[in-house]
Amino acid sequence: MAKYKVCLVEDDPDVGAVVEMILKDYDCEITNIRDVNSFRMLADKVMPDLIILDLMLPGINGFEICQYFRNRAETADTPILAFTGYDSVDNQKKIMAAGATDYSPKPFDIKSFKFKVKKLLKISDPLE
Repeated sequence: MAKYKVCLVEDDPDVGAVVEMILKDYDCEITNIRDVNSFRMLADKVMPDLIILDLMLPGINGFEICQYFRNRAETADTPILAFTGYDSVDNQKKIMAAGATDYSPKPFDIKSFKFKVKKLLKISDPLE
């Protein structure tokens, strides 16, 4: 059984594969949500330790998803790492105001992304 549960909300399969590869190093079980239909089916069933959230998705935007998770009692305190290929100060301010815990632009630096994931999951790794 995995040590951490992560909800990955990302529609790009290539980005999703990279994120999954990184998360496997930290013993994570990943629930993928790729579109609005998956979101509606899975969001209420997921009890994650971390939510990794793309801001731009077909049929729904990440700002709404972030607010949804923040307004649910079960995920109100769950860390949310938001990322987007549309990096701007305005998007950063909006997603943080919507309740994200941290933010990362895409394409993301893998070392920085790993640091943020470890920080949000409270993983200490003395070898790195």
